[in-house]
Amino acid sequence: MSLLSDVETIRRKETEKKTTLSEIKPRFYPETLKRIQEMEALAQSFIEKGDLDKFYKLRHDIDKIRNAYETIFRLRIKKIFEAVVWKRKIKNMTKEEEYIYEQVKEVFEYYYRKIVLGEEIYDLKLPTSMDTETGRIPESESPQERTQEEYVLVRYVGPDMSVAMPSGDVFLKKEDVLHMPKKYFEIFNKKGMVEKLDI
Repeated sequence: MSLLSDVETIRRKETEKKTTLSEIKPRFYPETLKRIQEMEALAQSFIEKGDLDKFYKLRHDIDKIRNAYETIFRLRIKKIFEAVVWKRKIKNMTKEEEYIYEQVKEVFEYYYRKIVLGEEIYDLKLPTSMDTETGRIPESESPQERTQEEYVLVRYVGPDMSVAMPSGDVFLKKEDVLHMPKKYFEIFNKKGMVEKLDI
């Protein structure tokens, strides 16, 4: 099965189950995120080769996968929050979700005792980071790395689309003005999708 089919099936199951979590792979989050990133790298290679037809098709699939992936996370976390609030047992959590569950439970119990019961209790202290592969934010480019690549100020005149830039995904709309890496400018310029702006 394709990744798109996999995540859409899981989203459907999570939507159908109102209070319980469907069973997913223990490493669902890091593995899915890795495959999305691999697809995005491939899409970027299509842009660099000037193959916009393949880029559009793959980008469309990536957007659908990301939407389903985010929905799965939101649905599952909502159920976890509700389980904490109503003190329900909940199964089939991943390692990342167990971590979230413990933090939410700690916060909820602290404020329940403080606000509802009026207790004078300890200060709330929570871990500041999660020691897992999921949820790690990639290091952004340093200013030095950014200045090594030449950029061109352009006005975008093509159709609305999402493009994987070095700094991350950028959703372009007609008449947007932005600094675009020169190699991207050359590709889009050949297609008549950008206009160079001189200051």
